[in-house]
Amino acid sequence: LFEDAIRYGEEKGRNEGILEGIQKGKIEAITDILSIRFPDVDLNDITYHLQHIDDIEFLDYLKNQAKTIASIEEFKRLLEKI
Repeated sequence: LFEDAIRYGEEKGRNEGILEGIQKGKIEAITDILSIRFPDVDLNDITYHLQHIDDIEFLDYLKNQAKTIASIEEFKRLLEKI
């Protein structure tokens, strides 16, 4: 029973670590895209907001939006909706 609890804890920690890595990778991709498209914009505020999003699908949506969005202001408005 104790060994099962330890295994469960290890597996849960491993899964959380994987999800955190995926989240960080998507945030990095978004900020990379935005920094290329809008090189004169300070992205610290956007990065801060992105770090508080744990919905991987929404981060995918934001990554796709970053590729085509007309302005950084429009992207910020997307972040305000959450």
